[in-house]
Amino acid sequence: MDFQTKISRIISAVFHPLLMPTYGVLVMFSSNTFFSLFTLKLKFIIFSIIFLGTFLLPMLFMPFFLYKKYIKKMEMKTRRERILPLVITFASFYLTYYYTNKLLPLPLISRYLLAGTLSVAFSLIVTIYWKISLHLIGVGGLLALATALSFRFSADFRLFYISIFLLAGVVGFARLHLKSHTSLQVYTGFIAGFLIVFSIMFTF
Repeated sequence: MDFQTKISRIISAVFHPLLMPTYGVLVMFSSNTFFSLFTLKLKFIIFSIIFLGTFLLPMLFMPFFLYKKYIKKMEMKTRRERILPLVITFASFYLTYYYTNKLLPLPLISRYLLAGTLSVAFSLIVTIYWKISLHLIGVGGLLALATALSFRFSADFRLFYISIFLLAGVVGFARLHLKSHTSLQVYTGFIAGFLIVFSIMFTF
């Protein structure tokens, strides 16, 4: 395995699609908006709920899928391998959205989780017919979150924009280098992720 392949695999793991909601919450907490005023305890509760519900819960099913040979590897290279994990991911995201909406009176947090849930639903529908980059859907959603918050709060998000655009380029390169996707699948994923999350966060 050459150096670029190793780096590409590390990038793909660190910026796994399931981690994007967690990174999104960190963006909220780090922004110059009312989110930064939350107490440490409240931040920890929100972070824990989202990390457990949108990352850990769906990941717990992966060993079972491997054991039952529903998937060959964790990377899930083929389109068919992704369908059942996406169904579980959708259920996990929806439950996280539902209970967070019930337990915490934080509309923007709930809206972000709803946007994530709809992104997974979109990914599932598309994956039935075509392979799309789930990584870039996640990164596109992250950019949409920063953009929507910037518009809503008239806050300076330039550092976030630069960082996320650089992230999109790095993750896109990694997915292409690993031959996991074509350029069209990468670009389509990024645009779709942005549009879905932005429309939910800014419009409603």
